[in-house]
Amino acid sequence: MSFIALRNALMDLKPKKGCKLGIFIDELPWLANMKNSVFMSALSLFWNDFASKRDDIMLVVCGSVTSWIIKHIIDDRDSLANRITASIHLQNIQ
Repeated sequence: MSFIALRNALMDLKPKKGCKLGIFIDELPWLANMKNSVFMSALSLFWNDFASKRDDIMLVVCGSVTSWIIKHIIDDRDSLANRITASIHLQNIQ
C-alpha cells in the first residue's frame, strides 16, 4: 500500500532537467525481516513495474547489516538482479 501511494505521488512530480528524485530507504534489512513482511516483494514490484522505467528516479538503500544488503540486493539473482548502478563506499576516519 505504501509503494502505491509513493508511485502516485511520484507520478505528479517532474524534476528539473538533469535532476533526479531520490528515494532513501534506511534499515532495509530490518524492514524486510519483519514478521510476515512482504516489503521486499512490494519494493521489487514498485521498482520493476514503475521506477526503473523512469530515468529521473534514484533509489538508495542502506542499513546496519551490510551482509544482508550484499546477499539480498547486490548479489540478488531474483527480482532485483542487476539493478545496482553505483556503490558508495564509506570509510571510518578517526
